[in-house]
Amino acid sequence: MFRHAKSFGMVAMAILLSGALLLGSVVPAKAGPEERVVKIGLHLYLTGPIATVGVPGAYGLFDRVKYTNEGGGINGAKIEYLWEDLGAAPYGRAISIHKRLKEAGVILMYTQSSSAEIVAPLAKKDEIPYMMISGLVEWIVTPPPIWFFGSIEPGWSAELASFMKWVKDNWTEPRPPRIGLMTYNAAAGLAVLEGAKYADEIGVDFVGHEVQPLAAIIDTSTEWLRLAAKKPDWIYTVHYGSNFAVLVKDAARLQIREKGMKLCAGPGCLDENVIAMAGKDAEGWNMIMPFPTNTQSELLGMKIVSEAAKRYRGLDPERVQIFYIASWVEMAVMIEGIRLAIEKVGFENLTRQAVRDGLASIRDFDLGFGFPISLSDDCPAFGRFLQITEIRQGRVWPVTDWFETLYVVGAAPDSPWHYSRIEEKV
Repeated sequence: MFRHAKSFGMVAMAILLSGALLLGSVVPAKAGPEERVVKIGLHLYLTGPIATVGVPGAYGLFDRVKYTNEGGGINGAKIEYLWEDLGAAPYGRAISIHKRLKEAGVILMYTQSSSAEIVAPLAKKDEIPYMMISGLVEWIVTPPPIWFFGSIEPGWSAELASFMKWVKDNWTEPRPPRIGLMTYNAAAGLAVLEGAKYADEIGVDFVGHEVQPLAAIIDTSTEWLRLAAKKPDWIYTVHYGSNFAVLVKDAARLQIREKGMKLCAGPGCLDENVIAMAGKDAEGWNMIMPFPTNTQSELLGMKIVSEAAKRYRGLDPERVQIFYIASWVEMAVMIEGIRLAIEKVGFENLTRQAVRDGLASIRDFDLGFGFPISLSDDCPAFGRFLQITEIRQGRVWPVTDWFETLYVVGAAPDSPWHYSRIEEKV
């Protein structure tokens, strides 16, 4: 057990060290005094157990900025990003990072953090628009005007509910399918449970859940065995980084799938670094995904991302990681919100309020990934479509077309994306 944990740490450390060496070369130089500049602040995981997600995600953010600046910026205004590392203590660092970036004059912030319940009230109080990589959770959504936007995910609970519906739609036995959940102890991880409330309405039997620590997992045998004893047909599993590699390894060692249970990871949980750590034990896992993967090379948006990754990182298309892709999309959406704000009020009158309004006015923005992107006060996340993927030969392959999520966390009661519309969709 400890030998496995040690090997995971060595792989992760190698990844992080290579990432750290590259980081110094990608932070852009300060713009000259004659240039018009827009500052964006980034809360990033560049060290710690979630850095396997954070580092490729950071590269996607950085490279989309470089791509935009090389194309003339936003109506002639250059983007400057300022970043700080959340490390292994996001709850402890999020507030101080927010304060420093606020004082630095950023007009928009982005966070990879699971400490959303800390940052979201600050966004509202200080009137600084935020975008969050993780799916929204119910208790951080505030009444309009929205200052804290979700991004490429419809919300943690919405993803579990939508997964349960997919299982039910493809179920052939007369009894309802039985579904269990393995998640982690943080606001985002626990929010997944909200989706289980809709099990009866969807027509599945939710048999229970187990909770893992946020970090430093070394063994998950007890939780796997307790959940397996309830005889689920599917186990939906959420965690990230080296923690998830431990979960995958333990499931294989305990022969969970051989006992008749199918396994599906939450969005991005089986990223390429986790797959590398888990090796053959990751093969055959399913994963629900709200954004495309590098195996969807026919998409125009993927071709653009792949060309940029090759130019800026020297990466071949099959090495472009899912969190690089997701973060590229998220930065593109943030830039579009700023563009709309400048278009409306002019650069000289650009404020955080104008950027917030710009984000909330994005409609049918097409990045070439097969789904439209819209944001509004009535629906504060643009991730409204999902697909099921499968891990084969170390890569993430889609096995379904895009399908609509059942709802979007934080959608207004009269929105078609509100959870009250589930009955209309099942």
